[in-house]
Amino acid sequence: MTEAMSGESTRTTSRRRSWRQWHGLIGLLSAPFVLVTAVCGGLLLLRKTGLYERRGPFRDTIQQLHSYEILLPYVGLVAVVLMILAAVTGIVLCCQTHRRR
Repeated sequence: MTEAMSGESTRTTSRRRSWRQWHGLIGLLSAPFVLVTAVCGGLLLLRKTGLYERRGPFRDTIQQLHSYEILLPYVGLVAVVLMILAAVTGIVLCCQTHRRR
């Protein structure tokens, strides 16, 4: 019976490791997208403070970069998918850890 429990524990551990590996890889791939989105979004939050013109080339560029219109809409879709996958794998890991306690 101990061997059966040990085998089950090993499978659970390797599955958890697999989720952690996926989560780490997805997080690494999505980090540049998250940074660009966060920096541009932060700048857009300051648009009414007078830091830069309300309408103009700087604001337009930041808005286009924030929504990935400058690069390609498909790059933005990749960013969205990666961010969603990072969140989902993080939730799965959290639930697995919470269930073990």
